[in-house]
Amino acid sequence: MDIGTYRDLSARWKSMRATHDVTVREVACVGAPRTLLCVEIGDRTQSQITIAAGVHGDEPTGPLALLHLVENRLVDPRYAYRLWPCLNPTGYDAGTRESIDGIDIRRTFGRGGSSPEAKAVIMANRDLKFVLAIDIHENCEGETCGEAGLTFTSLLARNAAARAVVCEHAEAVQAAIAQMMIPE
Repeated sequence: MDIGTYRDLSARWKSMRATHDVTVREVACVGAPRTLLCVEIGDRTQSQITIAAGVHGDEPTGPLALLHLVENRLVDPRYAYRLWPCLNPTGYDAGTRESIDGIDIRRTFGRGGSSPEAKAVIMANRDLKFVLAIDIHENCEGETCGEAGLTFTSLLARNAAARAVVCEHAEAVQAAIAQMMIPE
């Protein structure tokens, strides 16, 4: 299955409902006609970790790495997770840092959020406490980001270096979680 668009990414996450112990839902963006995927894994009485990806639409390895972690059951079962697979669906589809509104969503999370996406995440997370928060980004200075005329998924299909970047992101997330002190 290709994951070139946000709709494709969303379908891939939703398909895991049948094969993985995940809850996948859509959270409405406040004041905008779009939603964000929110994925929950594990028992919420356990210490919780939140991982976000895709805040910049031109950084597709984060959403792909998060998908890789869950599809391959690589998350640490000692924790519960709230995952935000793609915080900028319109930017993801357009391959741009900014959303369709021309906003760098990463810069809008202060004081209750100023973008529809930030408001949605803040509202959904308002009553939760996390022992770790990870925001996956990508360094777009190599051939794995934005070769002219190619989608990232077509690059993945032909480029071993791009596939390695996805795996490196997934491994970095695993390492950060493994280094945590588990609360007693």
